[in-house]
Amino acid sequence: MELKILYYGLIQNSVGKREEQLTLPAGAKASQLVDALAEKYGQGFKDNLLDVAGGLRANVTILLDNTSVSELEGLDTEINDVKEASIVVTIPQFGGG
Repeated sequence: MELKILYYGLIQNSVGKREEQLTLPAGAKASQLVDALAEKYGQGFKDNLLDVAGGLRANVTILLDNTSVSELEGLDTEINDVKEASIVVTIPQFGGG
C-alpha cells in the first residue's frame, strides 16, 4: 500500500523534508510505519517518537487521514485504506521552579 507521509514541527529537521511516499504491506499497523521510517532514518528518529515503554511521546502525534492514532488503537491501529499519515513533533513541555 502506498502512503503519503507528511512531517510537521521538529521532525522535519530529522528527515530533511516535508513529505514523502512510503510503501507498506497490506494490513500494516502504525507501529510498522514507525519501524519502517526508523529503518530509513535511524534509531534517533524512533527515539524522537517513542518513549522507553514503546508508546508515543507526549509531544508526538501521528494522524492517519487526519485522525489521531491516540483516538483509535494507538500504535496498533491498522493503516488499511489510509491515504495520508502526518507525524507532528512539538517542543516538549518542561517545568521548572
